[in-house]
Amino acid sequence: MSKTQFRTSGPAYDTDQSGRTRDDYMPKYKWRPTYPGETCHHTNGPLQDFITQIDGVQGGRISLDVTHFPGEWTWAGAAPPGFKGSPILPHRGRELTARQACRRAEEYWDAMCALRDQRKAE
Repeated sequence: MSKTQFRTSGPAYDTDQSGRTRDDYMPKYKWRPTYPGETCHHTNGPLQDFITQIDGVQGGRISLDVTHFPGEWTWAGAAPPGFKGSPILPHRGRELTARQACRRAEEYWDAMCALRDQRKAE
């Protein structure tokens, strides 16, 4: 398994291509390949693109950038069902490791759920 490959049977692999420091964050949610079995046409290796589903809803997505910022992981957060109003920004970004990207996407999801619940209570 290469340093940047994401473990599909467990938490995200935790180093970037340059071997930068390990991130010991343990993802809260289960992450799975967005397109299982797909090959990256840039690297001819496995496509490093993953989503988490929380209660049947996509809660976030991470992917390894192999074009514009090679070796960096992009993350995108999602709004939970029933969310109304302006979302928290930023809702996407870049991190050095898959685990850091998981953390950011998961923290975004949790913050959006808390904001949705707060707005419902008002």
